[in-house]
Amino acid sequence: MIIEHSVEGKVIRFRFTDNPSRFSVDDWHNVVCVMAGMQSWQFRGWRYNNPSVLFSKGGGARAA
Repeated sequence: MIIEHSVEGKVIRFRFTDNPSRFSVDDWHNVVCVMAGMQSWQFRGWRYNNPSVLFSKGGGARAA
């Protein structure tokens, strides 16, 4: 799913996916948010399959 949002007159596209296992290296450079339950099995097949490594590559937040 792609959502477009206008920020200061510029349209930005956000792509939502539930299967990042097919992401290219460029796709990973463009990740702005990851929503997961922090169960290690949820990250199998991802480029960064360890949540600690994944969240060290960019911003992250944990919501309970």
